[in-house]
Amino acid sequence: MRARLLYIILCSLILSAVLPSGTLRAQTSYKEFIPYTPKIKRDPFVSPIEITKKKIQKVKRKTLSPLESYDLEEIRVIGIVFDGKQYLASVVLPDGKGFTVKKGMRIGINGGKIIRITENAILVREYFPDYITGQLKPRDRTMKLHKEEGK
Repeated sequence: MRARLLYIILCSLILSAVLPSGTLRAQTSYKEFIPYTPKIKRDPFVSPIEITKKKIQKVKRKTLSPLESYDLEEIRVIGIVFDGKQYLASVVLPDGKGFTVKKGMRIGINGGKIIRITENAILVREYFPDYITGQLKPRDRTMKLHKEEGK
């Protein structure tokens, strides 16, 4: 009998500690809901590198000339002439093929475009991906006439 009474008292103490007494109050206050607008921000589940790669693939043309098959470091400038109106340059590819290039032509594997030819160099503008912003950034590179070949 005494054990039952002790058991009932012990159970009532445990239940009174576990069960809430009275009404519950909200412990946190709700903040205003701000919806996600994809027009302003990029998709958080897509890598910025993948977005940049897709943009680059859209920019690339389907058919490439032989000049667009090699890096600018591999192409040698062997001569530059002035025809009275503009400068023209003679370049040689690693496979031995020679080409005459002028301002506005595409050259190099990075979508480069000749923006200026001077008496001793070719200035090429290439576009490289900026993985932070996801944009293509221009970079100007100079292809110099080799002195031993220009004499």
